[in-house]
Amino acid sequence: PEPILPPLPEVFYISREGRKAEGPYSGTEIARLVAERQVTAQTPVWKTGMAEWKTAADFPDLLTIIALVPPELTKTNTEENK
Repeated sequence: PEPILPPLPEVFYISREGRKAEGPYSGTEIARLVAERQVTAQTPVWKTGMAEWKTAADFPDLLTIIALVPPELTKTNTEENK
């Protein structure tokens, strides 16, 4: 019989600011980049099997992670809390 191969881990490639593709990144690494605000809903993302690049917002799992990151504080926000 043919050997059963384990499923390959899902990996992502990203393109920041229209530059060349970066990666591969695991889901955990992408989550870290989201938390560091290096990946946003508009970041181009590609993974194996896709015909073309899409934005991170097109991936429900990534969009969920992005939604958990609080917005950045602005000077106006911090002055209102004084």
